[in-house]
Amino acid sequence: MPRNLDGLAVGQKWAYRKRQVDQVTCVEILKIGTAKPARVQIKFFDDGYEGRQEWVPPARLKVRWADVDEWLARENRWAAVYAASDLEVWEEHAWYMVFDNLRTVPLVASLDYHGTAGVLSISDVDALTAGLELERDALDADPVSFVDSDGTLVVSWTAGEGIVRRLAGKYADVLLAKMDEEERTRRNESRFGYQSGKQWISAETCAKVDAEMEMELRPARELVLQWCGAETADRHDELLALREEVVRLGALIERAVAALRRGDRSEADSIERELGVPVGTLGSRPKQ
Repeated sequence: MPRNLDGLAVGQKWAYRKRQVDQVTCVEILKIGTAKPARVQIKFFDDGYEGRQEWVPPARLKVRWADVDEWLARENRWAAVYAASDLEVWEEHAWYMVFDNLRTVPLVASLDYHGTAGVLSISDVDALTAGLELERDALDADPVSFVDSDGTLVVSWTAGEGIVRRLAGKYADVLLAKMDEEERTRRNESRFGYQSGKQWISAETCAKVDAEMEMELRPARELVLQWCGAETADRHDELLALREEVVRLGALIERAVAALRRGDRSEADSIERELGVPVGTLGSRPKQ
C-alpha cells in the first residue's frame, strides 16, 4: 500500500479502506495533491456513496483494484493466524522475554511484522526444525499456517508454542542470564532511580511502576522457567538462593565491621544470632 504518492496516477482504480474494521471499496484517483501532508482526491464507485469525492491520505489506498481478491485472501489468512494467537497478558510477556533476550542468537524464525506475540515468520523451515530438533509435523499441525508472498512460513500459537519452548530450552543459560540482569537493573532503579535522556526518573516512580508490572511479570517469568525445563529451572532457583544468601551475609559483614569498630558487644551478639551458626564453630573442621 502507498505511504506517499509514488506509483499513484490519475485515473487509477484502488481498493480503499479507512479503518481496519471497514470493508474495502473501489475508488478512482481524480487528483494528486501537491501540498503536505500528502493527499489524493478520490471518487467512490459504490452506489451507497452516491458519487462522493474526498481528499484522503494515500495510506488508505491498499492495493490496485485489479488485485483486490488476492490481497483480501492474504488479509484473511493473517486474520486467522492472529485469531489463533490470542494470548493472555502474561503469555505475551513470556513470549517477548524469550525473543527480546535472544536477539544475539542466530534464528531463522522471527516475529511477524507487527511483532504480535504467538505469531512467527519462518524463513527456513528445514534449518529451524533441525536446529531445534523439532518435527516438521509440529508445524504442519497448525491449521491456519500459510506461506506468505515473500516465501516465509507464517505460523500461529498452535505451532509457535512448541517453537518458543524449544528455543527457551536450548538457550536457557543465555536467556536466564539476561532475565537476571534485567531483574537486577529493575531492583537498582527502584532503589536509586535512573537517568533517561535529560530526565531523571526517581526511585519512587520506578518502584511504583515495578510494583504495578509485577502482577504480570511474575507469572510470565514462571512460564519462561517452565519452557526452559525443570533441571534448568531448579539450577536457576539454587543460583538465586545462593545470591540472596551472599547478599544477606554481605550485609551482616558490614554490620559486624561497624560493630567491631565501635566495640559494640550487643550488636555483635545480634549479628551472631542472625547468622544462624555460633561463631565459635565456623573455624572448626571435622577430624580426618
